[in-house]
Amino acid sequence: MPPDFIEAEVEEKLRVMKGPRGLTETGKGVPLNVFLSQEIQRFQMILTIVRTTMINLVDAIEGTIIMTPDIVDAINAVYDFRVPRNWCYDPTGAEISWLTPTLASWIKGLLDRHHQLYNWITKERPPSFWMTGFFNP
Repeated sequence: MPPDFIEAEVEEKLRVMKGPRGLTETGKGVPLNVFLSQEIQRFQMILTIVRTTMINLVDAIEGTIIMTPDIVDAINAVYDFRVPRNWCYDPTGAEISWLTPTLASWIKGLLDRHHQLYNWITKERPPSFWMTGFFNP
């Protein structure tokens, strides 16, 4: 699992992030910075869902928590290399933008999206974007 985005660190980096060349505006006065902030927030929600599910799977198999029907469904999905159903929707109930038939391609999409957002927030705005890698392209 990729590391979580820490909200305070993201806000600090966004506060000083400049806009496109030629603009003197920084922070959330720059539309692309607002977009990046929103994408990171939504992505973090998905990371939390996936991480919680995986922890619950391990705990239920070990017997430290009760095996609920949702956990059984998630275990069966992972066993069959399918994406667990609750990973396909964000906490608002909206379908996430990268639905794939196999667990491997879904995880690859998760890692690639994290890489794109992480590099943007820690290094610099990329010269081009992977548009389908966003929730709201």
